[in-house]
Amino acid sequence: VAAKTRPSAVLMDLSLPDADPLGVIRAFRASPHPPAVVVVTGDTSPAARAAATAAGAADYLLKPADPQTLVGLVRRLCR
Repeated sequence: VAAKTRPSAVLMDLSLPDADPLGVIRAFRASPHPPAVVVVTGDTSPAARAAATAAGAADYLLKPADPQTLVGLVRRLCR
């Protein structure tokens, strides 16, 4: 879907039932027009944050994310 729509940003959780979330981040980042990937998750572990960032996540927000912070971040990333 992302290859056809070419989003500027993608919001995703680390809890994906049918996929490796870090692999998904890497796949997005390796695409010809990579979107900024923002992880929005309840996983508070520093290791998860570090792994997501190393995989290419532009930012890592904890749930519940503040709506104004999230909107501001997406606006900055989509410029």
